[in-house]
Amino acid sequence: MRAFLVASIVWAAATAHAEPAAAPAVEAKSPALAGALAVGTPIAGVLVAVAADGSLPLEVTAASLFALGPSLGHVYAGEYKHAAVSTLIRGGAYAGFTLAAIKWTKISDPECEVPGCYKPRTADVLGVTMVATALIFVGATAYTWYDAPRAARRTNHRRTQLAIVPTGTGLGVAGTF
Repeated sequence: MRAFLVASIVWAAATAHAEPAAAPAVEAKSPALAGALAVGTPIAGVLVAVAADGSLPLEVTAASLFALGPSLGHVYAGEYKHAAVSTLIRGGAYAGFTLAAIKWTKISDPECEVPGCYKPRTADVLGVTMVATALIFVGATAYTWYDAPRAARRTNHRRTQLAIVPTGTGLGVAGTF
């Protein structure tokens, strides 16, 4: 009987070949929340702007939410460099559009006797500048909205995942690093 028991254990150890189980994916950062932060904060900025009714603190808050908000999805996901770069791109476009729009309102030609007479070249340059900066702002914002959930997935993928798995002879540690 003892020989049978020893033979059974040796046979089981020799034939057992459990493969390590894949470590379960840990969703530490929610892609849905990253996307909601990226899309929701600029929308909140627009709503605050509508409700501001001339209140300077609310207008500054609205402009900040609108300009900085799309990067909050990347900040949540831990991609601070990406958030900073996209904020600088959008901020530069936002400032460029604003300066061109302010200049647009003050381009009357002093040599022209008729009120509202404009310098055509200046108007053309400012118009192109406003369109270009608006397109840069919209493009950068759309990309940030698209990429925020992916940033959360990238962060989850980079995380170290460990699992204790049974093997034929005991327990083992499996994971991705």
